Amino acid sequence: MLDQQETPDDKQLANWRQRQRDADQVEQSIWEVLMHSDWLHPLAVHDLSGFDLEECTVFLGRQEPVRHAWIARKPLRDFPWRRCYLLVVDLSPLDKDEMRGYLRWLMREVPTPGPCVVASVQLGVDIKQAPRGTLTPIK
Repeated sequence: MLDQQETPDDKQLANWRQRQRDADQVEQSIWEVLMHSDWLHPLAVHDLSGFDLEECTVFLGRQEPVRHAWIARKPLRDFPWRRCYLLVVDLSPLDKDEMRGYLRWLMREVPTPGPCVVASVQLGVDIKQAPRGTLTPIK
């Protein structure tokens, strides 16, 4: 039998729900900033652990359309505590609709410890425009 202290009261539950809404709003804001900013600036060398980097490498190794890939950390001025990443991929030939769908899928599936935007050299991202030394090749 549960005693009174083990069940959350209405005020605690309301506080928890509000914190959840606030966290969801922050995550939405982070994605908006990521998607609408210059993807190649600012960038920093990734901060992935050896394990995280290996997970990404293995994952991308299984992706036949990905010929080459580079990763960097994408620092956000408004959210400095949030680990965000940019993955740039060079893909085998796909039509534009397939490519965009595949890039959206990669954004959801790439195993990084934070949000990761995925860009393609075929859609105009020039890795030579990135600050020197920030993009690490991982495939």
